[in-house]
Amino acid sequence: DVDGAHIRTLLLTFFYRQMPELIERGHLFIAQPPLYKATKGRSEVYLKDDSALDEYLVDAGVSSMVFEAPSGHRSGQDLKSLLDHARRMRTLMRYVPRRYDPVIIEVLALGGALDPTFTREQREATVAEVTRRLESGDEEARWTARLTEDGGIHFERLWRGVTDHHIVEATFLASAEARKLHTLASEQAESFVAAGKLVPLKGMAAAAEDAEPTPEGEGQIGRVPNVVARGESLVARPSQLLDAILASGRKGLAIQRYKGLGEMNADQLWETTLDPSNRTMLRVTSDDVSAADMIFTQLMGEVVEPRREFIQDNALNVANLDV
Repeated sequence: DVDGAHIRTLLLTFFYRQMPELIERGHLFIAQPPLYKATKGRSEVYLKDDSALDEYLVDAGVSSMVFEAPSGHRSGQDLKSLLDHARRMRTLMRYVPRRYDPVIIEVLALGGALDPTFTREQREATVAEVTRRLESGDEEARWTARLTEDGGIHFERLWRGVTDHHIVEATFLASAEARKLHTLASEQAESFVAAGKLVPLKGMAAAAEDAEPTPEGEGQIGRVPNVVARGESLVARPSQLLDAILASGRKGLAIQRYKGLGEMNADQLWETTLDPSNRTMLRVTSDDVSAADMIFTQLMGEVVEPRREFIQDNALNVANLDV
């Protein structure tokens, strides 16, 4: 966790400054204890970090759910590939400046409005579709949008007489983050052109048995009814799909997050972190001595000014901030 990373940085600074030969000879290692323990009944699983926990929960959720997407049913490995895409989307979204509403940015990406090759006229047409999507998922509000003079997008959300303003500047639309989001979102955009339903496998089987044949010519292709039964979820964005699957995977699980090795029993510590036949460790190396020396001096040295300049220069690029 963050506290452990701080302590690790202090220890690495000590060894780098006082015992550099340990690093040069490859004798310094970082233990990799698990951050989580997941328990279900008598079964226990140790998970290294947040990524491993997500993977475990996704596997559990996928085994019991089907996504009725506008492009067709997604289940099993097919659904997992869609969730891998959703996880990559979530990772990229962490680099979006916090002043923007993440829902708006995600819908802009899915609607193609972040395409860097668009003319003003093309973006205007796409923004109209984005506004429709936002309004369809926010039934009590009325959304409008227009392009600003500099090429940004100004959204207005009217809800019970109160108008909220959301402005996405042209500088963001032209940024590397926006281009990456557009490229990634376009890979699975057709799965989210309209709201889909996440349905339990058992519920889907029961519905199939009770279903009546649809007369020829009736129904709309790619349209999922906006009616959900118990245990079902409406899904219109990758983030919603991922959250719903993770919640499904958590059912029946007791998840313990270790704040430190002191919370483990001696046998657990041996089994997960110290046993040579089972443990995982990272060897500390220094491939570029001058670069390592510069970063240690800049961030861990006694002079404050270089550290302050580093923080100011990189403040907007931070993905995970601990305050």
